[in-house]
Amino acid sequence: MSLGENSITEQLDAILDKLRMMDRRINIIESEIGIKPAFTEEEEGNNGKAFSKAELSENKSTGHGLESGFGEYGLAWIGNIVLLFGISFLMRYIQTSGYNLIASLFGYFIVAGIFLLSQYLKTTYSFLSRTFNFTALALMYYVTLRLHFFLDEPLIANKTIALILLLAVVIFQIFYAVKLKSGIIAGMAFIMMVCTAIVSDSTHILLFLITVVAAISTTFYFRYGWWKLLLFSIFLVYMGFVMWFLSNPIMGHTAGFIATHQFGFLYLFGIGAIYSLLAIDNKKIEFAENIAISGVLFNGLLFSLTLVLFVNSFFKTDYILLFFLITIYCLVFSVVLKYRSIWKFAPAFYALYGFLALSIAVYGIYGFPRVYWLLSLQSLLVVIMALWFRNKIIVLMNAMLFILFFCIYLSSSESINEVNYSFALVALATARILNWKKDRLEIKTELIRNMYLLSAFVIILYAFYHSLPVNFITLSWTIVTICYFVLSIILKNVKYRYMALGTMVAAALHLFVVDLARIDIVYRVIAFLFLAIISLFISVYYTRRIKKINKENTVG
Repeated sequence: MSLGENSITEQLDAILDKLRMMDRRINIIESEIGIKPAFTEEEEGNNGKAFSKAELSENKSTGHGLESGFGEYGLAWIGNIVLLFGISFLMRYIQTSGYNLIASLFGYFIVAGIFLLSQYLKTTYSFLSRTFNFTALALMYYVTLRLHFFLDEPLIANKTIALILLLAVVIFQIFYAVKLKSGIIAGMAFIMMVCTAIVSDSTHILLFLITVVAAISTTFYFRYGWWKLLLFSIFLVYMGFVMWFLSNPIMGHTAGFIATHQFGFLYLFGIGAIYSLLAIDNKKIEFAENIAISGVLFNGLLFSLTLVLFVNSFFKTDYILLFFLITIYCLVFSVVLKYRSIWKFAPAFYALYGFLALSIAVYGIYGFPRVYWLLSLQSLLVVIMALWFRNKIIVLMNAMLFILFFCIYLSSSESINEVNYSFALVALATARILNWKKDRLEIKTELIRNMYLLSAFVIILYAFYHSLPVNFITLSWTIVTICYFVLSIILKNVKYRYMALGTMVAAALHLFVVDLARIDIVYRVIAFLFLAIISLFISVYYTRRIKKINKENTVG
């Protein structure tokens, strides 16, 4: 073999070695990003394995990833923000020099240039291209805004035309966001629509536009799943509402509550209703329910706070109709959700919110303390609705509200007979219903039912104490004891026996502590004899019951 042939062979071997090394590099990269390599490390040999470990450890330890990321992404954003402010300041300088038309033409020329630059860089510098895109959209709105607003001598004197142009820019951005499937661009368009609403400085234009934002964001969520945009829009919409409520200080008005409501509550109800449609969302994915819950609760919270502002400012004495409207909507919508929503929280939330609104409306009619008897009856209605919905969330929340109202009544109100007896009857009836239909509600614990029975035990003693003459209190409690024992036998439920024993103890204590010094001798004798007979009867009952149990155990 000649010297020339040896040289060619060596060059070919060197080329093959380089190709093998390139294959190993490609396999290493593929393995890092989850693509199965064409060859295993065993097939490539020990050299490939050693090379891969060394290359990877060197690249990961240098920290070049963080530096490159900031250089590519961070500086791109910084540069575009600086560019945006620089152009806006330059435009203002030209306008203050008296060249409004030139400033506007210059601004639109720059917008077109940035758009073209964004398209040119789309394939080679994709992230930088996107940031230029955002800058161009923001600058387009700013240039259009400066055609009329915040200028002493505007280029377009007609405010209506200026608003139409601003809305045209916003609508273009919304369609552009849909075309690119970009939630960020849609969010920018929402911000600009709210800004347009604010600069309009007109109640109905402002409130209409923020209602439109609510409708579009909800539509985008259902169609594209843009849940971050949805939550952002809820905050943005209600902040726009509050800005109107504070007299729109951005437009130079003195900050303070508006003088008249101007029927703004209709827009508020519309916004709340639009966002409530999230509860119908039936996306059967793990995260969808959390999104729906977050959206519904966030909307409910901000709606309630805004409603409080309205009521406190304009409807301190005539808020009843407002809350009746909320009640009707929430209860009807909860029925719709029973059939249209796959999540149990949805109908429960709106049913409870509706009943809470009903409680406020009823309070507005009757006031404290007579409103309590209607609230107690309402509690029973809620339980019946929960049975229909098969929803134990409603039962739990209703029980907490019942106990809350009950405790507030006992601690802060004078005794009213119809209220006392309504609480007692509702507590007993609810406990019986819960026991009767516990399988339907899938209630695994007796805690809720015990809370109602305990409430009934307390309020019955309280009711008879305040509604009967002092001579008959002990006698009435003794009769209640008999009734509890009869119920325990009929229903075969030990809890009524516990209530009977507790009532008997209360009657005995009252007899010795109070009646001995207060009631007439005749009623005292009757009370003693009656209580003694009932006590002996109960003792005989327990004696026979224990013997029967022992006998059964012996036979067994």
